Amino acid sequence: METSNLYFIHFPKMSALKIGKADDIEDRYNNLKKYWGEADLTNSYYVNMPSREVYKYEKSLHLLYSKYSISLPEGDGKTEFFDIQVLDKIISYFSSCTDFELKKDIKLKSKEFLNKKSKFKRNKLKQSSNAVFLSISEMNIRLNKLSKLLNFLIKFKNKLFFQYDLIDGEYYFRVKLDSNIDEINFNKLIDKIWNLLSFKNNTHTGWGWFTISTWCTRCFSERTFQIVITDPMSLDSDHFCKIFFEGWSVLVYPVLQKLPNKSNVLNHNLAITTWSIN
Repeated sequence: METSNLYFIHFPKMSALKIGKADDIEDRYNNLKKYWGEADLTNSYYVNMPSREVYKYEKSLHLLYSKYSISLPEGDGKTEFFDIQVLDKIISYFSSCTDFELKKDIKLKSKEFLNKKSKFKRNKLKQSSNAVFLSISEMNIRLNKLSKLLNFLIKFKNKLFFQYDLIDGEYYFRVKLDSNIDEINFNKLIDKIWNLLSFKNNTHTGWGWFTISTWCTRCFSERTFQIVITDPMSLDSDHFCKIFFEGWSVLVYPVLQKLPNKSNVLNHNLAITTWSIN
């Protein structure tokens, strides 16, 4: 179970108590200290509890003691400071109304521990950078191959049976193969295309990855298959990797603009499948 912390930090020069939440209280305190100065951590308190509970308790206490809220100039967390007299009420509240243990004295980590933590972060960032570099290289290779695949469809638009539509930010590509193809080669071909398009892209963000191809359907009796591809140009800016977006814009999008929605030899619409059987 993931846990977090509800903290009650005493700032004696302001006669104020800061009520907030943080996974790492020390990191949060270091930021607060830049604006509000040193706190009396020995006479400060915290409660460790499940992450899903922290937000509820924080907002409930802010509301419960809102009349003790104090007005401060602009600064980090300025709306979360209360008159120090609420501290006795909070101690009483946690001892009598909850099952969570209120602990006194917020201790800072030793310098040796912080150096180890800093070294760990640097190593993690280095590993992440290497992963991103490899991922970008793979992304460019695959986007180039996708571009070639689309150019292949353009070149043989008078011979191949294909159709695509852009629906709610996703491309639905459908292809009908020659009726003489056997089932083994039918599946091999689709697996090869699926492997080409389905991949993850690492980033430095918490978002972490992007999969170009979302799902695939196939029907051997009809000799048809469909691959659904997310259009990064339809995504909100918070949900795509900028580098991937730029790669798509340069390598794929211009080719898509030239590709007809339906091949010239297809005289009927290929049905869209809205559920995956891949």
